[in-house]
Amino acid sequence: MQITGAFRIVSTVSTLPQFQSTEIWNSAFRDSFSYWFEPSDIDFLKTYLCCIFVISADEEDPVGELTKLIQQQHTQQHGGAESANSLGPAHCAAPKWFLPNILKYYVVLHDVEDGNEEKANEVFAKVSASYGSDCCHMLKINSTSDADLPDPWQQILEQRYRGLESGLEMARKKLMEKSASAESLVIFS
Repeated sequence: MQITGAFRIVSTVSTLPQFQSTEIWNSAFRDSFSYWFEPSDIDFLKTYLCCIFVISADEEDPVGELTKLIQQQHTQQHGGAESANSLGPAHCAAPKWFLPNILKYYVVLHDVEDGNEEKANEVFAKVSASYGSDCCHMLKINSTSDADLPDPWQQILEQRYRGLESGLEMARKKLMEKSASAESLVIFS
């Protein structure tokens, strides 16, 4: 039975894109492993060292939104009544924090095209006064769209999801095989 399973895996792997260099496969495995790896209690590969809080200066109450984010992060890190409502995806393990008192950095996002410069400066001054100017930064962006710009994330996303799609296809095939064998057992019983 194991030989049959090995042949199935070989046929599935042969449908993957063929690359000339083994370095590509090694880097793809390393990237996929570190992306999908869930942290355990004894390792520090995927523990959180700090938290970056980003608020928009265009919010009605940006400082209030920042306070909500800080409370959510504190509840998630230290537990509490709402710790089950994690900020991450439901299929992932709860995040592991490196230290009880982590580093925190606060970013005020300001759109120079559509935003109010005076309000952004006031929000940044409040945040800096509350959390210290060393831990705060105002990030100014320009939301003007230009259709001629290339998508900088396209290549990275294609590379990351190529392995994910192959794994999901293999999982679907195995599930179909198991359900077919379970149905045949029911028929013979």
